[in-house]
Amino acid sequence: MRRALPKRDTAALLRPALVLLTLASFLLRAAALGAKDLRGDESFAAVFSAQSLGTIWRGLGQSEPHPPLYYLLLHAMIALAGPSNLSLRGLSLFFGTLAVPALAVAAWQVFGTRAALLTAILTTVNPLLVWQAQDARMYAQLVGFAGLALAGVAAVLCSDRPTPAAWWAALGGAAGVLLTHFYGTFLVAGLVGALLVAAWWAPDHLAPAGDAPATRWRHRRTRRGHFARLATLLALEIAVLALPLLYHGRQALAAHPPFAALGLGDLIASIGQTLAAGVTAPIPLRGPASAAAVLLALAGLALAWRRAGAADTDNGRSEAVRAALLVTLALLAPFAGLGALELLHPAYQPAYAAVLAPAWLLAVGALAAPRLPRAWLGALPALVLLGVLSEQSLTAYARSQKNLTFGQAAQLLQHAGRPGDLVLTNYPDPTLQWVYNRQDGGVLPVLLEPPAKPVDPAALDRRMIDLGDRYDRIWFWTLRTADWDPQHAAEIWLDRHALPLATERAGNVEFRLFETPHGFLAHTAPLPAATFGGQLRLRGASWATSTAQAGTTLDITVCWQAVTVPQGDYTAFVHLERGATLGGQDDRPPVNGLNPTHTWQPGESFLDRYQVAIPATTAPGVYALRIGFYAPDTLQRLPVIDSAGATVGNALTVGQVTVR
Repeated sequence: MRRALPKRDTAALLRPALVLLTLASFLLRAAALGAKDLRGDESFAAVFSAQSLGTIWRGLGQSEPHPPLYYLLLHAMIALAGPSNLSLRGLSLFFGTLAVPALAVAAWQVFGTRAALLTAILTTVNPLLVWQAQDARMYAQLVGFAGLALAGVAAVLCSDRPTPAAWWAALGGAAGVLLTHFYGTFLVAGLVGALLVAAWWAPDHLAPAGDAPATRWRHRRTRRGHFARLATLLALEIAVLALPLLYHGRQALAAHPPFAALGLGDLIASIGQTLAAGVTAPIPLRGPASAAAVLLALAGLALAWRRAGAADTDNGRSEAVRAALLVTLALLAPFAGLGALELLHPAYQPAYAAVLAPAWLLAVGALAAPRLPRAWLGALPALVLLGVLSEQSLTAYARSQKNLTFGQAAQLLQHAGRPGDLVLTNYPDPTLQWVYNRQDGGVLPVLLEPPAKPVDPAALDRRMIDLGDRYDRIWFWTLRTADWDPQHAAEIWLDRHALPLATERAGNVEFRLFETPHGFLAHTAPLPAATFGGQLRLRGASWATSTAQAGTTLDITVCWQAVTVPQGDYTAFVHLERGATLGGQDDRPPVNGLNPTHTWQPGESFLDRYQVAIPATTAPGVYALRIGFYAPDTLQRLPVIDSAGATVGNALTVGQVTVR
């Protein structure tokens, strides 16, 4: 039997209002759903879910500390609808919209029609839930399943004869919660606690008034049995679903890096801010958001318990106590779990507030339950503040990108990239690779360097040498962070070994384009296999023109290579010589001193630029372009040794330049 409403006409208005609010929720969450760029966690979920089912299962035990349901559903979504932003977020849109009617039904069961309407309105515009409904992560799914579980348990606790649908909602919602996020275990434990207390506490007035004593006794026993049976089934779900998954994922959970520990006050403030204003509230409003969230929840719970004490009948008091007990434990159990984990292994993130959001919304919705004008007047300023916070946070969210402009970056690579190029990132954000390779069909490889931390300089050097010898150009994404590659080792390697060609921007994504030794030598005439003192080699040289004007400079690019580990730090020179006459020169350590030769390793190649200054007094004529090395302290040049081992001079002639 369905729960009796105070007024039938009010109940008739609830259904169309709920339909309109659900539709409004869908439209708000669907707005620009596919247009916003993915953020790193979303693309990680996409990359992880796109793997084979066996790989996903192994990953859950080794690297990803979450249950499998969301990833399995997203795996199916990608297979059916493709890798677009819209399809990736489709699950979150569905569950984010489902949360509105589910929580409204739960509020109606425990507090009545007015509370159901207020809860539905707050759920529709809540900034956290809007954000998560547009995010390809599991938190909207967690809230949707939690709403179903709360609605089902509320129906069992507060209806005289709960329907099978209530049981299925309770058990199915709880199973979804447990299989979506491990923190959902705390919520289900709170539901179990509420049912057990109700079963133990249930007094005689559980039966409808007016029944015979024997009928009342049988009804009371049946109701207690319902509560205990549902509590047992939910506890079994924890044992059968959550505990084996926790054991399977113990390695990933243990390896999860701890965050900065939050004290109890900071944890409450952070959770309150997130519940009331999401993650996009302007900074000045975050303090009021925390205060409003805490005060509104406490006021709602207080009114719920006061309603129980003020009930006119024993039956009404019993139902009101169970309602208040359900919301209280559904809110306190997850908070206690989060607080305990902060003490043991700090891991709180604002997104985790989703596990508290359903019970918090029910607690705030309880403010609408009583028919006391004074209660409404007291809560009105806080509710107005909550509305302002929601509006400001949603406006800020609508005006901002979710993350970096990866879509524009992918288009840049599509148009400006060419065969033989490599895209190199130095931060483990898979979004660029997902958007470029999977969504846009880009064919250039996208690699991460360094692939792990802490950075091993020797291993990084070997990998970068290999990349420089295999690819013509490298597009380097210049996201510089302190927590992955704090010394910027990959970028410094490129500055020392490769030739910077350009800096390209796509929105707020920046690339530095480098030419590698491999790409440079591909369009450079080969030189004789000679070495400088058996230590160094000139692999190639290139200059733009064979004629130069006196009083200008001649730009020359060269490719050095170490044959052995050089015995000292040498200075390179590039001269224009005609007999004993010097027509121009540029003498300096390689790569402007950033790459002293004593650090070079055998086989390592470097690109370097020189600007040969030609004095205005230089006599016109044909000059030989000669390149070599000398020791800076003695000015002694390294001998040029040919492939037969003979010394053929102290500089290598690579061409001629006519000075006019």
